[in-house]
Amino acid sequence: MNNSLQSLDLKLGIGYCKINEQSCFNGNIQSNDISKTSGQNSHMKNVLKKAFKTIEIIEKWKIVSKSKKEVLSERFPLNILIAEDNLINQKVLYKLLEFLGYKADVALDGVKAVECCENKKYDIVFMDIEMPEMDGFQATECILNSFKVEKKPIIIAFTANASKKDCLKAGMVDFLSKPVSFEQIEKCVKTWGKKISQKNLQQAF
Repeated sequence: MNNSLQSLDLKLGIGYCKINEQSCFNGNIQSNDISKTSGQNSHMKNVLKKAFKTIEIIEKWKIVSKSKKEVLSERFPLNILIAEDNLINQKVLYKLLEFLGYKADVALDGVKAVECCENKKYDIVFMDIEMPEMDGFQATECILNSFKVEKKPIIIAFTANASKKDCLKAGMVDFLSKPVSFEQIEKCVKTWGKKISQKNLQQAF
């Protein structure tokens, strides 16, 4: 992924939203632009506003301070996978993790998420629930059944459409509801990064 990607077209179910990705990453999307392109779906408007506001804040923080990013990623070196089919949600989570120093991989659906985990060892997988080909519940089951306990990734639900109870029952260990804030992601990575580091240390002896 890079910041030179061209415009992306997003079918939002109601209305049609065409957003210039470069402007998105520079924090230049205005709320009135969102209102014009997202039709009458007030929930979608709110989600988009929060998403672009989050990106804008991240870009400003990058200029102000780099210490947070350097410290967290160096303290907890993690391989992270984002399993998410919605492009906006992908970009928001990717940028949040990038600010913390991580270069996450992205799987566009559950099938690709399983394939990614078969080809690379991930410490954390942020798992959306509603995805094409294979949903997050099915993907979680496949991933958890494919590895021994010590090699299973931490799977964290990243969704707006499923309950925490159902996600935990499916084998996920944590739950993040969309739209997610930077503070939530930072806390989540710190919490599980610490646990993963402790587990790796124990396995080394």
